[in-house]
Amino acid sequence: MDDVLGNISKQWNKHHVVYMSNASMPREMLEKEFCVRFVSSSPHAAPLELIHGVKESIEKAASNGIIAWDCKLHHEVMLIPYKLFLAGDNPMQ
Repeated sequence: MDDVLGNISKQWNKHHVVYMSNASMPREMLEKEFCVRFVSSSPHAAPLELIHGVKESIEKAASNGIIAWDCKLHHEVMLIPYKLFLAGDNPMQ
């Protein structure tokens, strides 16, 4: 979770952003910017509301699985995410 300021028409519009990374990746990869994924952003929702929505989505995907196409093996696979939330250095966490 991060507080970010967006610049529109020379006005600062505060909004909250949620990013996610894969916890099973090596630490060297997690430090690279391309391994961090954008999840959600809102100028109106509180940070806890955003995190609640993300948590519900992960729980639903963990219970039902996600069908995806494996381009290397050329067949469908089921992805089952695990919710592993670790607090960072942000006071909102």
